[in-house]
Amino acid sequence: MNNSLFEPRNILFIRDYEFSDGSRTAENEGKLSIILDVEKDYTWVIQVLTTSQQKVPDEKVNHGCTNSKDGLFSFYCFEENRTVGTTPTQKPFAFHKTTFVLFQSNTSQIPTEKYIQYMNDNKISLKAILDKTEYKRLLKCLLSSRFLARKLKPHLQATFDNLNDN
Repeated sequence: MNNSLFEPRNILFIRDYEFSDGSRTAENEGKLSIILDVEKDYTWVIQVLTTSQQKVPDEKVNHGCTNSKDGLFSFYCFEENRTVGTTPTQKPFAFHKTTFVLFQSNTSQIPTEKYIQYMNDNKISLKAILDKTEYKRLLKCLLSSRFLARKLKPHLQATFDNLNDN
């Protein structure tokens, strides 16, 4: 198995992505997934999905973390054309459109077998590696969100704490 795909900070492009409800992206279209954490034996990964569809008010769109005071939304925003990582060929990486990670329904623990199937079907590729600082900011934002599932929080908190120790 190619474990190098399954590393925290990796931004993966997955063609024909299957959502938890069984629906899929259009054929030859896909989703970007950011790997947040990986179980030590590679049995599962924790991922967030991105979207370029703006579902929040314009005045809330700024690069970084936004948690509304009323608790109605929580997200991380990547401004378009702002460098946030590097490509596999070590070139600067930026999203071409303003891109959001909406925590309410896009953070999940996925069995690694699902990723292996995408690999076997040649539907997954490494798009970029998120900068350590950006990754840390994304994790901190997610950990402060009320939308993070309780079962995921201990894993992500330990990952975040480990980043602070290094």
